[in-house]
Amino acid sequence: MKKNLLFVTLLIGVLFGCSKSELAETSNLNAEKSLAKTAKLNLNQVNSLGLSPNVQSQYQSLLSEGLTSDTINGRINMYNDLDSLVAFIANSKLTFIYHGFGGNIDAPENNTVAIFGRFNDMIHGYGTKVFVQGPNKLYGTGVNLSGLNILNLSDWTWEANKNWVIETANRGDVIRFISDPADLRNIYRNGVNGEKTTTGMEVAVLDSLGFEWNSSLHQFVKN
Repeated sequence: MKKNLLFVTLLIGVLFGCSKSELAETSNLNAEKSLAKTAKLNLNQVNSLGLSPNVQSQYQSLLSEGLTSDTINGRINMYNDLDSLVAFIANSKLTFIYHGFGGNIDAPENNTVAIFGRFNDMIHGYGTKVFVQGPNKLYGTGVNLSGLNILNLSDWTWEANKNWVIETANRGDVIRFISDPADLRNIYRNGVNGEKTTTGMEVAVLDSLGFEWNSSLHQFVKN
């Protein structure tokens, strides 16, 4: 049987102009790629990096959602199903990659980062759809220490959205905006005044609770 397979392999090589050595190199390359993927899925170095319990829990949760990882110089890099870098852990802090307003999102050790902003940010690009429609789930809803809190309801209502804002604010989550609330195009549907977007209504709730915008942090903070 093995002889037959070898003959077929050599025959294919002759037909397509590949030498035996070229076929062997291709086979080795595929094997290396397979081993690299296996190494990501079976990362053993993590336990030796001294991650805090919350970050360790987030790491395990992200792996369970299908992410893979590797380590380079002590930094854990995490990749989605498209092999895109979506998060990394450095100095025991988990950071999520975001290319839109405010840039990357740092998750503090003992708190949750609540993500606010337009689903489709037409001004800076991206928006919450990056997380909601991503190939792997990177967030939870509600308390998620050292991770992200994003509202994503199949039966969405403004009342449920408002309650989520209030609970998030009262709990003391980091309130991180990934769309600029200082830009009226994110606040009003016509970009000037009148009917508000969902983001605009969320900002109004935060204002009523005594929060104010801190542009340097890209967060709403309590007065």
